Amino acid sequence: MDKRHSAAQWDWTPDIWEWTPEHGRWSPRYGQPRDCVFLTLSTDALRPRDAYDYWRETVFYGFEADVPDNTQRRGFLARSAALIAPRGNLYWYTSDPVSGYRARRHCLADDEERLDLGLVLAGERHHQQTGDRPLRAGPGELFAYDSARPSQVAWNAHSGLHLSLDRQAVRQALGSDLPAPSKLIPALQHHPLFPFLRDQLQLMAKHGAKLNRSQQALVLDHIIELTFSALNAIGGAPEQNPPSLLFAARQFIHRHLADPNLDTEQLARQLGCSRATLYRAFAEHDLTVAGYLREARLRRVHRLLARAPDQWSIADIAARCGFLDSASFSRLFRQRFGVRPRDLRQRHQSR
Repeated sequence: MDKRHSAAQWDWTPDIWEWTPEHGRWSPRYGQPRDCVFLTLSTDALRPRDAYDYWRETVFYGFEADVPDNTQRRGFLARSAALIAPRGNLYWYTSDPVSGYRARRHCLADDEERLDLGLVLAGERHHQQTGDRPLRAGPGELFAYDSARPSQVAWNAHSGLHLSLDRQAVRQALGSDLPAPSKLIPALQHHPLFPFLRDQLQLMAKHGAKLNRSQQALVLDHIIELTFSALNAIGGAPEQNPPSLLFAARQFIHRHLADPNLDTEQLARQLGCSRATLYRAFAEHDLTVAGYLREARLRRVHRLLARAPDQWSIADIAARCGFLDSASFSRLFRQRFGVRPRDLRQRHQSR
């Protein structure tokens, strides 16, 4: 595919990220990029009758966009840009009307759980999450999308942007489970940091594409810090619990579990700190780097044993989670969960 004439354009090389749009849809086996990368998508060069289906199949991961109506079949215009980085992703977009839903089956099938915090720039967004009341967000207003909960979303012609964060990291910042959007949104909008966060998001949507990669990474990092600080404050957790370094380390670990070479040295290098500093960040929460990495890998294997296609062997699943030594993996899994991997898989298959 010639990138100049495609609907997608990107700025990274395989040493930064193995995945590109030429590979088709992203999947967890590709992991996340080693550095901040920039991606744009547009329906401008597509045939009108193909545009909506392209957008539905390419942009909406784990979200079922509604079947196009006659207007959408005749023509659909949308553009999006994204900054994708180890600590979080930022997306901004302009689009014709679109709607859809996330069912429980989507929630169960996903390997990663995210919280999207966004801002409507123009148009309206209507959203209802299971167990919560219907919500509407207009220009300048915040919205929240929890990928762990079934929900329905409908946009009219609009522009907006959202920050996508690891859900577990958000829970740590709040010091509790995520509240419903109807409670989380007002709490954030009334926090003194919200005007600064809103302005940073709007500036990134307006000028982000003009920055070079290091500048984009710097601004994105500031936006993430503002967001976690606000979440920490409204959750009532102590300011130092958990620190930003632990957030970053946890997120990097979960995005790179498939890398068998991931260890303390590589993690410290990626986060720009010493190993001693990293050890202290984990020790302050009665954790070790190796122990947290091992637990994260085992939990991911545990989830995949219930969801992975039958053609994936247990060794394949273990390798996708960073375990290359089958014997050692089986021993660790049985010690942690009290059952052999193959017995657990057979139990799920029999159901």
